[in-house]
Amino acid sequence: MKAVMYEGENRMRVVDEKAPGTAGVKDATLRVTISAICGSDLHMYEGRIALPKSHVVGHEIMGVIERVG
Repeated sequence: MKAVMYEGENRMRVVDEKAPGTAGVKDATLRVTISAICGSDLHMYEGRIALPKSHVVGHEIMGVIERVG
């Protein structure tokens, strides 16, 4: 799957990551159909919130449920 990874202040890149599984009964796997950034993403991108390098960011998504735990 494609993911956006934080590489440092004002630096992010798109990488290929292994798709996560469904570990528990409350988990679900979605096929993302659309995504966007939000204010907290900008805080991290601009260095106002500490974030370790190589951290995958993003949480504003819509999609289709592919699998449930």
